[in-house]
Amino acid sequence: MKKIIYGAVLAAAFCTTMSCVKADEVDLARVLGHGQTCDHVINLVMRHGINNRVDNYSAGIVHNAGFGPMAISSTDIGDLELMQVTSMPHSDPACGPKFAVVLRNNSTREVCGPRVSAVALLGRIRSTSPTSVVKVEKICAGQSIEVHVQLPVEALSMGNHNGTLVGFRRLLVAVDSFDQFVENNEANNIKVFDLASIPMAATTVTPALSVETSAGQQSASVSSTTPTPATNAMPATAPSVGTAPAADELQSAMQKLNAATPAESVL
Repeated sequence: MKKIIYGAVLAAAFCTTMSCVKADEVDLARVLGHGQTCDHVINLVMRHGINNRVDNYSAGIVHNAGFGPMAISSTDIGDLELMQVTSMPHSDPACGPKFAVVLRNNSTREVCGPRVSAVALLGRIRSTSPTSVVKVEKICAGQSIEVHVQLPVEALSMGNHNGTLVGFRRLLVAVDSFDQFVENNEANNIKVFDLASIPMAATTVTPALSVETSAGQQSASVSSTTPTPATNAMPATAPSVGTAPAADELQSAMQKLNAATPAESVL
């Protein structure tokens, strides 16, 4: 009897424990590499190189899946491509520089959850180089999207030259930086840019709006400083109205004086 009771208690405890068990909500960066390091980018560079130099597949490949090697047709292999990087204006000295990264999905299927990593470089890449990782929720087939990546503020003080802080000089950007997806071209995911060669992103104000605003300001300033023809006519007519009675009085006085002169001459 006691064994039956103990067994029932253990079974209830086991069921209660199993009902409360759930997976830890651990981010991918904490599994494949710490978020504050760029080890995952270093591994990607070691395998695929940079600036479109290696790994340009043109045929089907064999992928090591969980149940063994699996052949993937070239028509089913997608590709994520890094298209453009521009610098965004920032004014907060407590934050690092921000960049806009444009990536494109060159495939027939949508891609969910790829990561984009940006690493600030001063010389060679190191595990402690300032790194930022951004997750993209979804990219539809054939779509191009823009992702904003902001470096840590440590990117502005990576070295010291005669007592002057020296910031990063190059920017490494990696698309699908944790190498989650099989692609037919892995090398177009990783590029290194000289900081001076990265263009500044365009402002959000459209040229048409700025032209209309400037034209409105110009017309307002002209109307406030330059009198209109109607305004010029008013001062011209106002004195004439005031001077007409004075001219009539002077003329009548002269007529009286001329009329009185012959009488005086007779006297």
